[in-house]
Amino acid sequence: MKSLRLVAYATLVAGWVACSAQSENSVLLTGNVPDYQGKGEFILARRGQSDTIPLQADGSFSYEVKNLQKAEEGSLVLNYLKNKKSVHCYLIPGGKLDVKITGADGEITIGDAIIPDYKLTAVFTGTGKKESDYLNTPPFYNYVFKNADGTPVTFENYMNQIAEQKQRMHKALEGTCEAFAKEKTAELDLMMNDMEFIYYRRLKNDGNDASKDAGFMAFVNSIDLNDPKVSPYLLIEVIDFRLEQSPDLYKGMDYGIRFFSYLRDNIANKEWAGQVADKRMTQMLSNSDVSGLAKTFELYRTISGKSEEFKENEAIYNSLAKLLPGVKATDFEMQDKEGKIVHFLDVVGKGKVTYIDFWATWCGPCCLEIPFVEKKVEKYKDNPNIEFVSISLDRDKKEWLDKLEKDNSSWQQYIIPDNFESEFAKEYNITFIPRFMLFDKEGKIISIDAPRPSDDEAFEALIAPYVK
Repeated sequence: MKSLRLVAYATLVAGWVACSAQSENSVLLTGNVPDYQGKGEFILARRGQSDTIPLQADGSFSYEVKNLQKAEEGSLVLNYLKNKKSVHCYLIPGGKLDVKITGADGEITIGDAIIPDYKLTAVFTGTGKKESDYLNTPPFYNYVFKNADGTPVTFENYMNQIAEQKQRMHKALEGTCEAFAKEKTAELDLMMNDMEFIYYRRLKNDGNDASKDAGFMAFVNSIDLNDPKVSPYLLIEVIDFRLEQSPDLYKGMDYGIRFFSYLRDNIANKEWAGQVADKRMTQMLSNSDVSGLAKTFELYRTISGKSEEFKENEAIYNSLAKLLPGVKATDFEMQDKEGKIVHFLDVVGKGKVTYIDFWATWCGPCCLEIPFVEKKVEKYKDNPNIEFVSISLDRDKKEWLDKLEKDNSSWQQYIIPDNFESEFAKEYNITFIPRFMLFDKEGKIISIDAPRPSDDEAFEALIAPYVK
């Protein structure tokens, strides 16, 4: 596999071209979207700003993208059906990029539901074509985990698929400009590291046991926990696997305690153990739900070498500790559809549990969850113990109002115009959406990372004690 990587990299370097060194700081972006289903404009989202691009009646457009100090990536955000769709592009100063966007009806599956979807195809010509083609090349989604007879593929077969996919992505980088190619090669190498345990998780989801595959077990057993040359993220996967395979080990303890106990007891090099511990705690803290983490963090504190990463983790933990179950909700201001200021504590803690959906019109996954929220609202419309609330993080209030009018939503709707920059988003560590939360009848936190409504089983299990 290493030789394959070296051959692919050498071929890639030979095919690199120089990025434009022109002094112009604009790009002429032209194209056509013949079957566009939105209004007569769409958005070009790029680093730190967005541009509104008008469409002609025939779907054509021509727009000068200004204030480009260097080449950068952008996304053409378009409305299709009830969802936003994106086509990625690479903007090189002084160039001209043309794109023809066509679409076809399709569908996606969420849970047990099949939802209409729209698949876009983009054909680029001009400056930035190769880079734009690469950005729209779907990576790593086509692994085959089952043979034709339904049996799982071997670990060796899976690893060969990864090598072939990586070679394909390196091939797609040939002819791109040097800076772009170097950046994407680094991203590709990082993304392709430590993918062995995807095999294990996928087989587990399909009801199969990867531990029965000799090749997979040989790989797991080859990992030396005390070798600092091994990726700490791979060690985390190995420890998780060994704990799952040995349920009686540290029996009765929470997962976090089990993990850090195993780490402490099985890595002799304390400095190395501290580095791995730091990485695992960083992962844990990226999960919005920190319930039950207090004892785990204290054990982690005894293992970490008090590195800079530990200090960052400690600061994050101290902030998130204010979001533990049972803590009173933080108040903040939002607006209703009429623009009236409404306080969060005027919505939660009013004798009902409150299920809150944080979303935005530009967020495709958010919009896909709306029909499921609607079903829950309908199911519990006569239940006096639960309230449903949606809070938008849109910057464009008109987009939000248009979406509400189109959907004819019957439950409470509010907007936080400052979106991710709002004090509430920072206080509640909202770095991604959709995000769901549940507060009790007194306005205290039940979960700040509640299940999505599309996850019917998990959703119903969470609210069951509160809606009787």
